[in-house]
Amino acid sequence: MKKVLITGNSGYIGSHLSKLLDGDYELYGLDIKDPQYKIIQYKHDIRNNMHMSHDFDTVIHLAALVNVGESEKIPDQYYLTNLNGTMNVLNQIEFKNFVFASTGAAEGCASAYGVSKRAAEDCVKQYCTDNNVPYTIFRFY
Repeated sequence: MKKVLITGNSGYIGSHLSKLLDGDYELYGLDIKDPQYKIIQYKHDIRNNMHMSHDFDTVIHLAALVNVGESEKIPDQYYLTNLNGTMNVLNQIEFKNFVFASTGAAEGCASAYGVSKRAAEDCVKQYCTDNNVPYTIFRFY
């Protein structure tokens, strides 16, 4: 059975995705919050160093700060989480495929949230291209 890690699995999308994929995959979650849906859980903040003891077939990276208004008040936290956190996931977890959840706000980059997600998209593209790893980036609108 393929191993799938969902970062941000305690959030709205992550919890629904966990339910949807459960039974078809060996699911793992990584989040700073307790999961809404019970799967094998790593409680961890992506802003901090990590190393997972598993190789994953796929990482679905949903973990992020997502409030546009808040991003203008505390932009540094958005860069640390959305950009540096994504770099930690890319560099410190072993995987064969990568899926990145982004936002339509990355298109216009009118907020710290949009800028941080666009920069993370660029990092995903570069890392995966350099390491010959298939990836998908999708934007929610």
